[in-house]
Amino acid sequence: MLRLIWNEWARLISGRFLMGAILLLLCLNLGFASSYRVDPYIPNSAYRQISYDLTQYAREHGADAMCAYLQEKVTEYTIYQELMWGETPDTDGQDQAASYIQRYQDQTYELRYTDQVSRELQVYQSQLNQVLAVQNYAGYLEQIRKNAERIQNVSIFADPNSFAYRNSVKAREAYGRMEGVCPVYDTSYGIVSATDSRITDLSLFACILLITVYLLIGQKSTGLQAVVHSCKNGRGKLICSQLATLLLVSLVGTAVFTGANLCVGAVQFGLGDLGRPIQSVEGFLGCTLRVSVRGYLLLFWIEKSFALFAAAAVAAFLCMVAKSDAFVFFSVGLITAAEAVLFFTVSPFSYLSGLKYLNLVSAIQTNGVMEKYTNINFFSRPLDLQVATFITVGCVILLFASLTIWRYVKGDTPTWSSGKLSEVLARLNPFKRRISTHIWYHEGYKILIANKAIWIVLAFVLLQFYHYSTYRRPYDLDDTYFREYAKQVEGLTPQEARAFAQEEEARFEKIYRDIDQLMQRHASNELTEMQYTAALASFQSKLASENAFSTLMQRLEYLDTHCPNGGVVYDTGYRLLYQVSLQTFDQPLLAALFLVLCISPILAYDRERRTCEITRATRFGRTKARFYQWLYGFIIGAVILCIAYLPLLVNVSRTYGLGGLSLPVQSLPAFAAFPLSISLGGFLLLLYGLRLLITWAGVCLLMGVSSRCKSVVASLILGLVAIGIPLGIYLAVCLL
Repeated sequence: MLRLIWNEWARLISGRFLMGAILLLLCLNLGFASSYRVDPYIPNSAYRQISYDLTQYAREHGADAMCAYLQEKVTEYTIYQELMWGETPDTDGQDQAASYIQRYQDQTYELRYTDQVSRELQVYQSQLNQVLAVQNYAGYLEQIRKNAERIQNVSIFADPNSFAYRNSVKAREAYGRMEGVCPVYDTSYGIVSATDSRITDLSLFACILLITVYLLIGQKSTGLQAVVHSCKNGRGKLICSQLATLLLVSLVGTAVFTGANLCVGAVQFGLGDLGRPIQSVEGFLGCTLRVSVRGYLLLFWIEKSFALFAAAAVAAFLCMVAKSDAFVFFSVGLITAAEAVLFFTVSPFSYLSGLKYLNLVSAIQTNGVMEKYTNINFFSRPLDLQVATFITVGCVILLFASLTIWRYVKGDTPTWSSGKLSEVLARLNPFKRRISTHIWYHEGYKILIANKAIWIVLAFVLLQFYHYSTYRRPYDLDDTYFREYAKQVEGLTPQEARAFAQEEEARFEKIYRDIDQLMQRHASNELTEMQYTAALASFQSKLASENAFSTLMQRLEYLDTHCPNGGVVYDTGYRLLYQVSLQTFDQPLLAALFLVLCISPILAYDRERRTCEITRATRFGRTKARFYQWLYGFIIGAVILCIAYLPLLVNVSRTYGLGGLSLPVQSLPAFAAFPLSISLGGFLLLLYGLRLLITWAGVCLLMGVSSRCKSVVASLILGLVAIGIPLGIYLAVCLL
């Protein structure tokens, strides 16, 4: 048996395309793990640094002193933010409020972790919430006990046979066992980012599916299964060794992918003390497992590995009744989609909650199973989700592994692709005599279906839709005020805009004169400290738009000097469209990655199967076939470019607006020396036209690499290198 398992591992390692796909998925997983952000507009270094500082502070002064320090900081930056918003801060009972207001007026306050007051407040507030949560853990347990008693005393829930009553009893018992657990504050983001990644779950699922199909369909597609069945160990022992190999792959794959995530999380945030209770990690306060973080990681590895093995067992059974990998992929896709719909749509409180949780989509998301105590409504009886998940996974493994072994050992029943159902469907097919032999359709099928380009494009669409739906505008008060100023001067002549600016400047000068008078009255003791503070805050709120007004004045002076025919443009959205930064570089990076996946196999596919030698001998093998291959390459490149940049364009247009499209492009200070006299709208067309040409140049490069490679895997690897080098140089030049 061990020798058979070793042989199966050798088969996997020798599969170059399979190893290339797994390596690509691992790189993709590492890329997304590295791009994890606690907040899209706050650097991870801010959270790492504040977690380290607070941990050191707690060691030196104690947890209570750390909590008081955070509360003081939140109060301080709340006052700063209220002053920025033009509001009068509530200073009742706050002895330090006057000093905070004075610091804000003098601009002597400290921004230690970020570059804006609102973001600094957000960082402190997030850590305060974590500290309060772990310090009030005993109160949290007591509140759960009181809620359970309250539910049992309410008349509509008092029926001992109802799910609500039984659920409250079980919840009180479960959390009652947590007495004595003492969570402590430490950095949580490294653990959370490593264990709560849907990209990792999808990558692992794709890996186990590819490996299952490779192991079980490979022999069938090459005709070796009939030969293997005649051998001594070619039936029962062989299929058992293949299933054992899948189990080992699940264990090793989960360890590798999750370990990679942990390494990235340790570098970005740190992992903290692995011996602390799991309840110390943000989001796990409701967990009823009395384990440390280290113990939870072990449970996480075991549960996810066996959930993946359960999915592999289902795919293995489908491989037994299928003759081609397309049937397996299609069937697994349908099953996964159905379970995902149940998981995301069924209410957790309904009688159908079992369908929501007792499926593999729920089981693979291990954090969702473990992070809090949940009961399933199983015919009005509460069933612990954690126990139910392990039972479900075990039953799926036993059932489908047994069916797979039985089907493989029997080995003489017709497969779906050659059975009666396929014959009936073939007779009913109205297009069976209408299949075109035109080379356009032939190349389209080969590129889009055989090389899986259509699925790669669909995956890119789903990924970009996720980016589109989760886009958030960063809070920037100065930018908001400048947008309002730009709206007020939009459409005005230069003289009218200058008159508006002079009126606004006079308003600010009057405010400063009033502040001077206020300070004189305070110096002569005409006002109390509280009266002075309140009046000063009122004047300070009227100066909130001063920075934006300074930007407006600079823009008007620029227009007078460099572009008299231009106008003031709110250019934040435009900068996101044309500038290259770490925040916007994901679009070209993703476009390049998916371009390589779609274009690299086009010509290498023919060379790998040596069909190019046949097509070259035909009448149009050297002209039309190659022409259509290149045409499909250019079309796919244009489609990928649209998918990459359309979500950002739509979000920018919806969030910031693209006003002044008819104004000269020189209205933007960044384009003062731009040589062409075109409008902003024309500049956007030129920008995306150049990006299309660059994309097509990348297509030409990848097609050239593909034409020289004799395997798809080699073409993918060399294509990644060929595209990655110029992308890296471009990024370095633009950022430096």
